[in-house]
Amino acid sequence: MERKEAAEAGVYISDGDYNFLLWTLLPKNVGERSWPCMPAGENFNAVAPMRKDGGQYVAYAALNRSRHADPGFDLNRYVTLGPMLRYVEDSPLYLWQFNTHWSDRKDWRHLDYRDVEVCHAFRQGELPDNEENRELYSFLLKKGYIRKTEKGYKFNTVWMDSPQTMDRLNKAMPDLSDLYAPAVGKLYDKMLKLFLQNQPKHLEPQIAYMVRGNTAAAGWSLIFCLASGYRYLLQG
Repeated sequence: MERKEAAEAGVYISDGDYNFLLWTLLPKNVGERSWPCMPAGENFNAVAPMRKDGGQYVAYAALNRSRHADPGFDLNRYVTLGPMLRYVEDSPLYLWQFNTHWSDRKDWRHLDYRDVEVCHAFRQGELPDNEENRELYSFLLKKGYIRKTEKGYKFNTVWMDSPQTMDRLNKAMPDLSDLYAPAVGKLYDKMLKLFLQNQPKHLEPQIAYMVRGNTAAAGWSLIFCLASGYRYLLQG
């Protein structure tokens, strides 16, 4: 996607920083398009039993062992809660965040619906920089939603003001899944092998289903994308 296409889509980028836009949208795009890269497997209905209480879900437990097999890579880099989305009805602002081991977003409580309301008020010019709003500005700064410049406070995120803007941006984004499919598939194979260790044979379909979801939409592929990008920058 060219810089011109992003501008024509109507997306707001802090200081017009095109690289900032790509660091935001590329992981999001990879996460959304990773599912087709996964090998075929059982669907949800096949792996999730119907419970007596009427619920249908996969439940599992984990043992906290002092010794684990070496997976061949730093497993801590892939600890994540997955993408988090918050929005408020009748507001054009959607907040999409993703926690990694590089950030201080430890769990889902870091992103609240209040974040959307305060960000929207700032973006609409409804938060004058005065003593009455000092606490809200401190909140926005701490979360990284705004930053202070010589000309005042600026919104510090990628902003799409309508579903139509998001649609235009999605159409401008090229489908790169053929390029990263081998890497996503390799990541899935490694994680599946790791999670199947010492597990009952009859649970393999459930484990494979969950690993597919975690590798794609739930976040492992997104972290893989970010880590690969950092390595590229360091090497380049």
